[in-house]
Amino acid sequence: MQLTDAQIKTVEKKTDLMAVKTDNSAVEKLEEAFGSHTYFMNEDGLFVFMRAEEGAKTAHLLAFAMWDEDDKSKLLQLAEPMNAGISLDLENVEIKDMRENTQTIH
Repeated sequence: MQLTDAQIKTVEKKTDLMAVKTDNSAVEKLEEAFGSHTYFMNEDGLFVFMRAEEGAKTAHLLAFAMWDEDDKSKLLQLAEPMNAGISLDLENVEIKDMRENTQTIH
């Protein structure tokens, strides 16, 4: 799913994720492999937000690829997307980090 500018800014401000710019040469290949999304990266790998079901007001952060431990310039695709424990309230533009606690981050 594509996020709005406000949603992207909130994700970047409240997490260690950085959005992959749409003019990045890798975006075309990412879209071929995973579809049209706002892609995020950090030191762990490649992530996207996806709704659990159509029309849901919350999207969950899923890892699609992780950096190769021996060569940090290579991403290794995961066999199945992995829930990263972070959700985004799409209407209120708030992040909820389920990894540490259940508090909403504004």
